[in-house]
Amino acid sequence: MKKNGFTIKELVVVISVLIVILILLYPLFLKNVRKEQMIVKWAQKYSNIQYVFSVMKAKKELEPSKFTLKMFKQNFKEYFRITSELKRPYKQNFKNKITDDLYTFDKFYETETGEIIGFKWSNPLCKENELCAIMNIDLNGRELPNCWGKDIFGVNIYLNKVEPIGKGFNLNIVRNDCGKNGSGVYCSYYYLMGGFFD
Repeated sequence: MKKNGFTIKELVVVISVLIVILILLYPLFLKNVRKEQMIVKWAQKYSNIQYVFSVMKAKKELEPSKFTLKMFKQNFKEYFRITSELKRPYKQNFKNKITDDLYTFDKFYETETGEIIGFKWSNPLCKENELCAIMNIDLNGRELPNCWGKDIFGVNIYLNKVEPIGKGFNLNIVRNDCGKNGSGVYCSYYYLMGGFFD
């Protein structure tokens, strides 16, 4: 006699296997969704940063004699809605666990939305195309992983422009730095160019 269909035991086994597979894949799916959300959040934040610095640049051009370092710091705190300087220790990490002094910050500020901003002057008296300062933003604040390229991204600040860290480098260098063995610093540019999480 020919058997038509599946027995209850066979159905239970198949459904159980499918459920186990879904349970195993769910964390990977959730992790990828969070990564994609972070990329979108960084793109929005970078757009805001560009806007803020264009407003600050316009102010400087309207009243160049009044625009001082002190005024810049005031505008910086106001536009980024900084509530306080962090007094508690805050540690940022690099993907490859190797520290890079250029992108290690001593001063951090907390914003109204809980983001943490690091700011470091490279040259407060910079000229046209010289790097003036570096700024990083931990998009989810104190929540882990506090790692460059995962939730920390940054910009180079020049006299007349702001650029994501990594811009100006060869795309292969940027991609490698954003990979598992890189520091993650250049992810700031890589993701804005349409790169994906490694």
